[in-house]
Amino acid sequence: MYPLNNCYCLSVVKMAETKKSGNMLIRNILFVLVVMFGARSLQACMPQTDYTNPQRQQLEVADRLSSEAAELGQLGKLSEATAKAKKATDIFLEVHGPRHPATVFHQHIVGVMLSQQGKEKEALPYLETAYSAGAAINGASHEQTARTLSYLAAAYMEIGNLKKAESKTNDYLQLMLEKYGPFHIETDRVRNGLYRLYIAQQKPEKARALARQALDARVQKFGEDNRDTVVAINTYANICLETNETEYSP
Repeated sequence: MYPLNNCYCLSVVKMAETKKSGNMLIRNILFVLVVMFGARSLQACMPQTDYTNPQRQQLEVADRLSSEAAELGQLGKLSEATAKAKKATDIFLEVHGPRHPATVFHQHIVGVMLSQQGKEKEALPYLETAYSAGAAINGASHEQTARTLSYLAAAYMEIGNLKKAESKTNDYLQLMLEKYGPFHIETDRVRNGLYRLYIAQQKPEKARALARQALDARVQKFGEDNRDTVVAINTYANICLETNETEYSP
């Protein structure tokens, strides 16, 4: 296990991923950081490895491709930039293999870049591979692995695969509950997304049960007059009304 989350490059990725996908400035940030996740910068985060001369040459090519991707992204040539980034990722896969932190990280980044261009179907194989390999290397609760899972859930929702989206969102919610607890803003955000998925799939009982669970936890912890409890009461009431359940007790 390598402490990739301690690298500066990952902190920039995290910052960029919190923004809306339609923001052109953030798209440029994502492509600028391609330079930062090139061979030299990412290798600095890891133990030194003895590479053959051909492998060193391949990594130099990957670094150059990453730089070119960043430049193209800044010019708004998103498709060309992504193609360069994908070639760089292929090199990392060839040199390092599939279950190496550098490979996993780059696959995640390509998946993010594709998702931000509305190409979720193309992004899914990268995100799925990054998630499964990341979970095998670092565990499902690792910060990078969890972020990949959140992108997977969003991608499946965008293409209309609500069953997969529900499964991934549920998994991500469990991770947020373990990491932050039931009252954190990120836990609430994921839970709200799961409400919508349940309702969209005609599963009103699950939506109401999840909302009631969140409400009861807040009442027990903070009391009925707490501001967050009032928000939870309104959320539960709205879900009941939306799912034609008119008899509920706040």
